[in-house]
Amino acid sequence: MSKADFKDKYGQYNITMKDGVITIPAGACLYFFPDTDGSNLYPANRPYESTLTLPGAGIDGPTVDGSDAEVEYYNLQGIRVDDPEGGIYIRRCGAKSDKVRL
Repeated sequence: MSKADFKDKYGQYNITMKDGVITIPAGACLYFFPDTDGSNLYPANRPYESTLTLPGAGIDGPTVDGSDAEVEYYNLQGIRVDDPEGGIYIRRCGAKSDKVRL
């Protein structure tokens, strides 16, 4: 059965996801027992719609990886250094920072 055929025949049971929320229509849940040959699906007989909200789902804002951000150096006291040489510094590029030895 194709996806389109399934949707035409069982459209009322289609599970959807939007903005990190999975919606399961009433009557759409089936139980499957893995010790069977796969032909035994049992209806859950749920008379109501169920929803699942995925943690951290959705986009709160744009993500910037900092790959094209300006590199800044700071000494270990947190003072910005324009031309670091011969020491340990904190390097910051976008939202990423690490310690480096120059």
